[in-house]
Amino acid sequence: MRRRTPTRSILGVALLLVPALGTAPISAQARADSGAVLTLDEAIAEARRANAQLPLASLDVQSALARSEQARGALYPALSLDGDVHGGIPQKYASGDAFVRLLARAPLYEGGELRAARDRSDAEAQALKAGYRVAVREVDYAVRADYGRVRRAEDGLALRRRGIERLRSYLTVVQSREASGQGVGSDLLRTRQRLAAAQADLASLRREVNDARMALDDVLGRDPEAPLRLASLASPTPPADTTGQPWLATPDVAQSASRIHAAEAGLRAARGGRKLHVDLEADVGAQPVLNSDVALLNNGRGGGGELTLFFSLPFWDGGVFRGRMAEARATLDQAHREQTVVRRASRLAWTRAARALGDLYREYEARDRAADVARDAYLQTESLYRGGQGSSLDVLDAYDAWIQANQDRLDVIYAYRVAEADLDRWGNS
Repeated sequence: MRRRTPTRSILGVALLLVPALGTAPISAQARADSGAVLTLDEAIAEARRANAQLPLASLDVQSALARSEQARGALYPALSLDGDVHGGIPQKYASGDAFVRLLARAPLYEGGELRAARDRSDAEAQALKAGYRVAVREVDYAVRADYGRVRRAEDGLALRRRGIERLRSYLTVVQSREASGQGVGSDLLRTRQRLAAAQADLASLRREVNDARMALDDVLGRDPEAPLRLASLASPTPPADTTGQPWLATPDVAQSASRIHAAEAGLRAARGGRKLHVDLEADVGAQPVLNSDVALLNNGRGGGGELTLFFSLPFWDGGVFRGRMAEARATLDQAHREQTVVRRASRLAWTRAARALGDLYREYEARDRAADVARDAYLQTESLYRGGQGSSLDVLDAYDAWIQANQDRLDVIYAYRVAEADLDRWGNS
């Protein structure tokens, strides 16, 4: 923390005559409702529980895991109970027959197609898991940004209310001088005009506060009419070390890598479609004959078992295999190119946020000092006017400078918090 310069002695009397203007950022005006104060961490946790977007991403993950389970199950033997009953008339034309059997079928060799399909489903599930992390990260970022926006709007509203109190106090001084017979009519008009403008600004800021609160309510999944009181945030601190490449660990990069794995598995699955496929089928069952005559083409009678070996070696399909291979190669090439784009975008976003954070902190220090100087200048100018020196224009100009300096400080604090959230978004997610 920097050391503040001692207050000048000329301000000693002024500080006794007027209310203190404060040295820290103005806190939010207390709301009339009785809702509990919500901290930033609590807001993030609440948004993760209630935000409307996250369940959609979660359902995508569940669907992908179900598809992965299906692809994995295709590698194992399948058991089924099979049978039929048939009959016809006349008996010269059709025989009556029935059978029931327990059937087992298992792939012995599938050219790697089923295993590649399993790997592709697993990789797609991993990609969607990373996509869910992206959705959570974006919700966290939205909460941080909207929370900071509400704080800036409420602090700005409190600043303008305090400024109006100062103008009313100063207006009383001008009115008392007019009542004593001094020619301060123009001072009185200027002060009233400035007070009216400040009240108009206050009404505009109320709309900004309401808009910011409604945006945050939406992210939190809250009713906009419900009470919302936010805790104060700490003042900006010097940024931590931003060396290294944390952007490589973002879910965006992980998602792009999973898509490459899925595309590679898709290429293997396409190649497996041209290789030899061998399946083994075994069944046990019984087939009684329902009529007295035996059909010419009867499948047998009584109980027993059977083994069947199926094989398939495709060698011509009119270009279907060639098309599948071309599509798989294009998908893989696209996945590699997308990864390059994602990695570059993540690196740029993180680097930009890291540099902006350092620049904004230095700006905050300068704005903080400027706000202190503007406060001192206003106190001194108003004190001189109260003592019969100086002009109303000087007081109002100093007032404007004080309000603007404090608003600039609130703006840079908000920009710092957004940059901080952006850095966390691209470096710690």
